[in-house]
Amino acid sequence: MTEIIYERKDEKTESEHLGAIRALATAIDSKDRYTVGHSARVTDYAIRIAGKLGKTEEEIKTVTYAALLHDVGKIRIPDGVLNGR
Repeated sequence: MTEIIYERKDEKTESEHLGAIRALATAIDSKDRYTVGHSARVTDYAIRIAGKLGKTEEEIKTVTYAALLHDVGKIRIPDGVLNGR
């Protein structure tokens, strides 16, 4: 019984982490008008490729996080630089 409770908490925490990472990716994409939705597309491609390569569920989860966060450095880039102003 205790294992089931921990498993549910882990799933909830993981879901919350993924939600926060998706929100951050959306914020990153919104800084650059040319790449809106880019992180979601990269994530979709990465998950498909990982699946075709036979990666485990845990490996696909890692790929998902990495794909969503691959442009995180854009947060510190001034908008004028990203958008060519």
